[in-house]
Amino acid sequence: MLSYLDTAIGFAVVMLGVSLLITILTQMVSALVNHRGGNLLWGITTLFANIDPARYPNLTAQSDSIARLVLTHRLVSDSWFSNNRVAMGIASKFPVLGKLFARFQIASAIRPVELTDILRHLSANTFAGQPVAAEIRTLLGSAASATASERASRAASAVAGAPAAGTPGTTAAVPVIQSAVDAVRDTAGRLEDWFNSMMDRVSQKFAMYMRLWTVVFACAFAFGTGLNAPQLLIDLYSNGAVREQLVSTAAPLAETAQSLLAGNPATTPDAIQNPLTVTYTGALEQALKEANVQTANPPQNIATPGAGRQWIQNNIADAAQNASVLAHFETDSQAAARKLMQNRSADAATIQSLLFPGLDPLQIRWYQVRFTWKYFWGVGVTAGLLSLGAPFWFNALKTLSNLRPILARQTSGQQTS
Repeated sequence: MLSYLDTAIGFAVVMLGVSLLITILTQMVSALVNHRGGNLLWGITTLFANIDPARYPNLTAQSDSIARLVLTHRLVSDSWFSNNRVAMGIASKFPVLGKLFARFQIASAIRPVELTDILRHLSANTFAGQPVAAEIRTLLGSAASATASERASRAASAVAGAPAAGTPGTTAAVPVIQSAVDAVRDTAGRLEDWFNSMMDRVSQKFAMYMRLWTVVFACAFAFGTGLNAPQLLIDLYSNGAVREQLVSTAAPLAETAQSLLAGNPATTPDAIQNPLTVTYTGALEQALKEANVQTANPPQNIATPGAGRQWIQNNIADAAQNASVLAHFETDSQAAARKLMQNRSADAATIQSLLFPGLDPLQIRWYQVRFTWKYFWGVGVTAGLLSLGAPFWFNALKTLSNLRPILARQTSGQQTS
């Protein structure tokens, strides 16, 4: 019975090791083509183009160019390429690199307040005197009219509650004021509401892209190497030495996976988090320590630099402390992000050293293609299993490894009796 469980553990080790390599490739591709920024650009462009085409025709027509100006603004873009003289000089000499640099300049996150502030700045400077400037001011006026709406609402309530004696026009004024209040409320907050809704779509689209890259790399690995999952199970069951070696690899590989997927095994032993979330949350915690600032609510789930800035804005009221924490966070978050990417090559080398020596005795012939239906079926199964992703195989390996001591004790007890 224990041999069956060890076979399953060995198989999970192989699937997890390969899935971790695929995860590293996916993250590298995402960073290389700036998927987050590209999806955010799509979301902001879609927002400007569809918020109210009849009322804002020029904003709709110029939605793409305005979105690019917003997301490449130096106050929003967290990229080294944004308004960098060296990058701009290289881009002017090499147009191909210029297009790539332009994509890198796009911010990966933006807050509603940043969006409104930059739109206001663009309407007063870049688009001054153009029809689109008036539309932007109208849009921002509608988005900022919530306070006026509340004041008018209180006025309507006061008029409605006023004594009727000696005020013959009071009753007639109430519907007029209430109608104005309703008209203001119809447009108040529209930009922010649409923004929040569109950010949900952006997150879903980004997750879909990451899933597609995972499937693509899984198929490429499976068909490129010829790894046959059903045959691998048979080989592991029949080869006890390889099975034991892979079982002994389970613990260090799980530690590497925990570090790669969760970022901090000490604080999240039972959960897998987005590594960027762990990175930026840790950077914000470090910034609070360096600035010697304590808050009632510790930072959690900070997935982007923009989310970190928003948390600082919402949780630190003192202006001096706010500025200090923000300055430390900008430095710490950039350093943490660079370290995260640098560690990926070391993680890949660790996974390779743990996984592939155990597979050598199986004499898996990488890159050898056998054009048979059995081959394509087995490799297709491998591609499908790898497409499940590293978190799935990490949890599977963890569950199987927890069962092994229990089953080993039962087996030993039966043999003794």
